[in-house]
Amino acid sequence: MAGSYINKYADAAEYAADTARSALGKSTVSLESDSGVLHYDGVNVEIPKKAVKVGDAVYVDGSGNLHFIDTTGTVNNTDLTTAVASGGRGWTSVGVVGMRKGQKAWILHKTETETKYINAWAFKVTGYAAGTAIVFKAYTANDTTEYVEVTGFTPTAENVASVSAMATAMNSFLTTNQNPTGAVQTNWSACVMNDASGNDAVFMLLEGNSSSGVYYSHRQSPIKSGATATLATWDLLGLTSDKTTNARVNGSHDLRAGWNKDQLYNYYKASTNRDSAGSPTDSITSGGIISEKAWNNNSFPTVKAYYGTWDKYLDSVMLKVPAGAYSSDALPVYYGKAKEIQDKAKTVTFTSVISGSEKKVFKAFDVSASVSDGGAGLDWYMPGIEEAFGIFSQMKVDGSDPVNSAMVKIGSTARNLEQTRWVPARYHPNTAWYMNANGAFYNYNLYGYHRACAVALLNL
Repeated sequence: MAGSYINKYADAAEYAADTARSALGKSTVSLESDSGVLHYDGVNVEIPKKAVKVGDAVYVDGSGNLHFIDTTGTVNNTDLTTAVASGGRGWTSVGVVGMRKGQKAWILHKTETETKYINAWAFKVTGYAAGTAIVFKAYTANDTTEYVEVTGFTPTAENVASVSAMATAMNSFLTTNQNPTGAVQTNWSACVMNDASGNDAVFMLLEGNSSSGVYYSHRQSPIKSGATATLATWDLLGLTSDKTTNARVNGSHDLRAGWNKDQLYNYYKASTNRDSAGSPTDSITSGGIISEKAWNNNSFPTVKAYYGTWDKYLDSVMLKVPAGAYSSDALPVYYGKAKEIQDKAKTVTFTSVISGSEKKVFKAFDVSASVSDGGAGLDWYMPGIEEAFGIFSQMKVDGSDPVNSAMVKIGSTARNLEQTRWVPARYHPNTAWYMNANGAFYNYNLYGYHRACAVALLNL
């Protein structure tokens, strides 16, 4: 082993106690004299793509080639990322292998960003007619019921002759009558988009700023009369059916299926004094999550008698991943695939009234797809429910798991399991699924903020 150091130790204990060995920053060979056991300790040991495992670090060189580093040994990130001219390899860290299933591996990007799910609510506009005035409703800031009427738009026969003409005329009026920062805020635009059936239709977009009441504006139609505006944000991706349940190991199809047992334990353990969540029932196949406090108080005797320990009960509320879920290139997210709906989302854009620039309607997907990978050219996207579970369920609250340990070694940070993260699945028309801080999946308003993480799928 060229450039290596050979170390001799009396026994295994002496070998384990030598912290100076890893500080050498070089690969070493060590001998335990009493047993004759040899240890090969690598520094920046590169492994072939087909041999990657969970926790391996992923780098890209200046030519866009990926390199995989075994993080069970020593990782000298400085040597790997220092410019070639300065004696390093000139690589860029990208992320960590977060999951492997057969000949497929998922890279979890080293960064994640807090973001709202959408940039604007989308309403499909129908029922308009030439000569019939349309009255819009502009809501006061942070209010869902008080509004002022915006009048003055009556479509002509030429306007209603096509959806394109109607959207152009409507957008011209709305743009002229904007008040995006005052007490009454509109932030409206209109354009032609594909509806759930793939047909062109007129859509009205409601965008908000920091003080806007747009967070709740989906509860009321922005049109009072003369036409109908129906909330149809998810329809832009062809998703019209709600997914209000997730299967759990215990057979329950309850909202609160666990995504990380360690976080569930940490959140609901007796010392936190938290009550049970989701109105638990004394049934082994249904109900919310029972806290350790309630368990110890014998509040649910049937469940307690069946599982025996709270630890085994927590196993039962974890997400049940469908058979074969990891066999396709992009995992199923009910009635579709995570990757497929995000590829479609890339084309769903509108011109922002606030900034004047083109924006994606589904901002969180764009955040995930736009992460930097140093020129590797990987296809990044937000992991689906099953993918997110496969990656995040193995993590530990203290960051001691292979993925988080590797994140630290490549200069990133361990994933904080108390942070909430979006997943690409509709709950109902105005919400999406996300990973809650308690360790279970929940749903949240599309205009709320959670983190967007990114994965890239490798075929090995």
